[in-house]
Amino acid sequence: MAVGAAALFDTFVALLNCEVGAGRVQEVLDTAPAVAPPPRPVALPDGPGLLGIRDATVRIGDRTVLDRLDLTVPAGAAVAVVGASGTGKSVLVSLVGRLLDPQEGRVELDGVPVTAVAPPELRRAVAYAFDVPALLGATVHDLIAYARPEATRADVRRAARTAAADDFVRALPDGYDTPLDRAPLSGGELQRLGLARAALTPGSSSSTTPPAASTPRRN
Repeated sequence: MAVGAAALFDTFVALLNCEVGAGRVQEVLDTAPAVAPPPRPVALPDGPGLLGIRDATVRIGDRTVLDRLDLTVPAGAAVAVVGASGTGKSVLVSLVGRLLDPQEGRVELDGVPVTAVAPPELRRAVAYAFDVPALLGATVHDLIAYARPEATRADVRRAARTAAADDFVRALPDGYDTPLDRAPLSGGELQRLGLARAALTPGSSSSTTPPAASTPRRN
């Protein structure tokens, strides 16, 4: 009986972890969105991907992070934003996909204010690649194709080649079918997989290397 009770210990721990995880998921679902969807959304035109930031001001607390910023990024351009920590680089790129909205001014994609676009369409138009990408999916293929589950292996490999990831992925034990929990990947390799995932999103072109922070539609 004692041995049988000990065998159930792992099951009880797993159930407790599930309960804690479910509570955390509920907290996220109950959180109010940081930005409001437009009451009458408009569609993005089938344009080249011109990004315009017009007289944008962002305040966080008592601090003005961006002060009446004007910026135009031509379609197809790759732009690096550099500066010391806390100068507003992340805030700037967050405006493009409406991770936050400016208190003043506007952000436009192909002349359309991003605040007028439905969030799902905007998410398809703007892709982010972070320093530490989330490992979503069962295999390396699934991770890259997370935003496009219908993508073929050829599509995934093309995006991986764009991010200079194809060589080390094919060297894994099962290549693109290697389970993520058995893929010995370095931090830099994970970043490249994140870039490959961004390159494969519907709004991005995998024929050119995407910017590390965000990739506007059809660039």
